[in-house]
Amino acid sequence: MKRKAEKKTPTMHGGKREDAGRPAIGVRKVQLTLDDKTIDKGTDIGEGNLSRGVRIAVKEHKKRPGRKEPV
Repeated sequence: MKRKAEKKTPTMHGGKREDAGRPAIGVRKVQLTLDDKTIDKGTDIGEGNLSRGVRIAVKEHKKRPGRKEPV
């Protein structure tokens, strides 16, 4: 005779949980396609951290006259 499955107590392993993991720091994960030269340059700007280098380069980018604002 088979027994009915008993309800298990919720486990704290795996899955999404409130306050689980590292806190968000206001950034999003994205993918970029870059050539080797750009990767080397970005890594150099970011002192070994490509993501940091890209953020610095974009922040310090000067707008050229005559360029339209992105929509």
